Amino acid sequence: MKNKHLVSCPSCGGNAHKIGEIPPAYAFLEIPFEEPVNPGSLYCCAACSLGFRYPCLSEAELIGLYNRLDDSLWDGGRMETALRNDTREIIAELEKLPGKALDVLDVCCYNGLLLSNLLRHMPQKTLRLFGVEPSSPAARQAEKLGVSILGSTLSDVQPQEPRFDVIILVDVFEHIINSAALLRQAAALLRPGGVVLVVTGALDAPFLSQARHMAHYIALPEHVSFLSQKHASWLAANSHLQLTVYRLIYHGQLSDYTRWRLKSLVKSVLSSLLNAGPVKSVVGKRKLPGPLNTIRAAGTFDFRVRPDHALAVWSKAL
Repeated sequence: MKNKHLVSCPSCGGNAHKIGEIPPAYAFLEIPFEEPVNPGSLYCCAACSLGFRYPCLSEAELIGLYNRLDDSLWDGGRMETALRNDTREIIAELEKLPGKALDVLDVCCYNGLLLSNLLRHMPQKTLRLFGVEPSSPAARQAEKLGVSILGSTLSDVQPQEPRFDVIILVDVFEHIINSAALLRQAAALLRPGGVVLVVTGALDAPFLSQARHMAHYIALPEHVSFLSQKHASWLAANSHLQLTVYRLIYHGQLSDYTRWRLKSLVKSVLSSLLNAGPVKSVVGKRKLPGPLNTIRAAGTFDFRVRPDHALAVWSKAL
């Protein structure tokens, strides 16, 4: 008899065991769903250690949801000026690379802010900036900052020959169902000696490893895959790359964490109230104003300032 708690891993096809059911999803970036989306459950693959959501939204559904967002979200005039901590970590890694000139591809480059910051804060390097971005408004903003847009997804970049020294995926890995295919695509586009840098929520970061399927980060319906050091090592072995860096980092600006944690505390309390028996019986599955839908699906928050993401760097042999 088949074990109902075992499903196949989307990355390697191995058996994965169920960790727990994820809280319901009522909204996508505060846009309410017509009906609550099946949140699925968090699984971990016994063979490659990928953490993943199953069932989950397809990549086509996710792109469709992003395309529903208001154009003002991508407005270059509203971009942050202070460097996020993960950007500082990326700059530190790029400064280690030999050579002065680097061709850099940012996958899902948003409005070009990251690439623009690299250019501004790495004057000792000559950077040529490339991006892929599924949102047309965001892509137009990136082009205004000097980014050459090559398509909407990584698949649009044809690997006739390796052409990039650096490929960056920040806040991308968690949206991709098949992580092995993603890294193989990136590896095919790298020049010898080039690197792939990934920043994503880490399943082995202190909070995610404790809260697991109840963590707010995992409860977000657009998050479907979750990295760990074991999975990063497995990816290296299956992509003909070498894992040279894996460390846990802070994601945003450290100065924002106190304010963010306070907001998280309020959201977590409201989420508990909205999901409590008496209130839940009245509210049920009704659509609430956008922010309340998001809060209702908030999951569990951590209120301590601890690393919550990982920076992983894979390199291609010379």
